[in-house]
Amino acid sequence: MKFHFGLLLLLPLVLACSRSEYDISEGVNTEMTLFENEISIPVGSVGPFTLGSVFSLLGEVEGLGEILADYLTVGPDGTVYTEDAGSIYRANIYELEKELEDPGVPQSLEVGNTSCYLGGLVGLMGYLGMRCINQKAVITVDNPLRRKIDVSCNAHYYVLGGDDAAIVPIESLDSFTIPSYATEEELTELDIPGDLYNPIEIFELEDLRLELPDHPTSRIVDKEGNLCVSVNYRYSSGITLADEFELPLEGFSPGLINLPIGEFKLKKCELSLELESTLPIQVEVGDIQVLLPRENEDQEAVVDENIRIASGFTVQGGTLDNPALTPISLTIEALEGTLPDLPELLLSLKLKAQSGLVPTPLSTRQGIFIKSSSARLSGGITILGSK
Repeated sequence: MKFHFGLLLLLPLVLACSRSEYDISEGVNTEMTLFENEISIPVGSVGPFTLGSVFSLLGEVEGLGEILADYLTVGPDGTVYTEDAGSIYRANIYELEKELEDPGVPQSLEVGNTSCYLGGLVGLMGYLGMRCINQKAVITVDNPLRRKIDVSCNAHYYVLGGDDAAIVPIESLDSFTIPSYATEEELTELDIPGDLYNPIEIFELEDLRLELPDHPTSRIVDKEGNLCVSVNYRYSSGITLADEFELPLEGFSPGLINLPIGEFKLKKCELSLELESTLPIQVEVGDIQVLLPRENEDQEAVVDENIRIASGFTVQGGTLDNPALTPISLTIEALEGTLPDLPELLLSLKLKAQSGLVPTPLSTRQGIFIKSSSARLSGGITILGSK
């Protein structure tokens, strides 16, 4: 094989000796393209670029990224969700006893109206371009007494903003009993519609009434422990994207890619491949820069100024059940010499919600994958000589 390749290199020299138009006495072009055929290169080590890899970098994105890093959690199955917990009503038994006309007899205590706003990410959903999906809320109760407490009220939750705005009654809390000496005891799980995408923002108990035993403070089980009777909530919700969601990511590195093109001695080429996306996110790729090899992860990234990549393309979003395919073609050029292996890239990205998809929960398993195990290089192999 080497012998035949040597003949191919010698052929132009033989012809140059026999024909005047190939006289090289005045100099010769030292760059020679041998062929223009496509070459397949292995890219199995590249990616995938998952939401999980972006998730780990959120804290480094000022503003929006920092907020998301504080309030988003990843479940064992990769589901991204937010959660919150708090008290709709909470009162110290000693304070309640002071409000009784005669603590020596059992009696009803009219508390009135009490409410709470959900915390965490819930109040920021609209601002962040996010929506809820698969919302869950569990009502729990605490009671430090040896006696049960019967409760009556008019309970409901508020959904604020958008087409989903509503006041939804919680019929299971119209009348209930707080068991004796209860600690975060689950009372009921709310039946929240699956197509409710705006978050629950407020819980309210109207006309709250407690049926207290005589001498409530003497009924406390542990006077060094919890001293409050309370009605609490535990809330969680998956995350999906609103149409207006947008998140810029400047200087994002997807990690080592080690694209093996150095052996082909290319000065300029086109890299063609097909990307498969299971992210419900449209990814606009702006500037792409090649980084010089790093000895370790702690070493500062340095851009290889000798390599240029003509970029600017958009990867369409899909879902785990219905991936989207996007063919891309990148022009890669070495300003001097030939292209080396490409160890790592630095990307400028803009993430947007993919239009036309049904609301889809975010998961760290979603990502962008290279469809096949190889990519195509075209543009000819250039041999560089010396003058």
